[in-house]
Amino acid sequence: MIGSDEEGETSATPAQQYRDGDFGEAKTVDEVLQQLGEALELPGNPSDYHFLIAAAQERLWKFRFREPKALAEIERLCFLDIELVRARPGIIAPYREGEPTLHMAVFESLNRLYSKEGYLTELQEVQRMAVEEFGQRKGPRLDEVQERLVVLEAEDA
Repeated sequence: MIGSDEEGETSATPAQQYRDGDFGEAKTVDEVLQQLGEALELPGNPSDYHFLIAAAQERLWKFRFREPKALAEIERLCFLDIELVRARPGIIAPYREGEPTLHMAVFESLNRLYSKEGYLTELQEVQRMAVEEFGQRKGPRLDEVQERLVVLEAEDA
């Protein structure tokens, strides 16, 4: 929890303070990416950057019909966040010991993206990674995706 003293100063890092803005003012993909770049340059901890990336890719989802490049940027940011958590597993590790795992929004975004576009092989790989590597439980079940792939492969035969 962010605390503040009597003078109004907070214990939040600059990146966390930026994160609280949530990219709501950005009106284009380029503005979101510019704001994210600025935010990632601020002092902070890995968790701050994890949440910044997640918030930015969620904001980009709103621009996907108007700016098709948003989809590629969403995918890129999702994998950037995954690499960050791989490099700094402490971002979600405290939630693993006897507690529910921290939900990583980027997996939900990749699931949504790949499902809507029909990229079932990619969806299967993302689901495998989410479940086996990061302990995620939300989203399409891996066995359901595998069944859909088997049906499609049978149709192609």
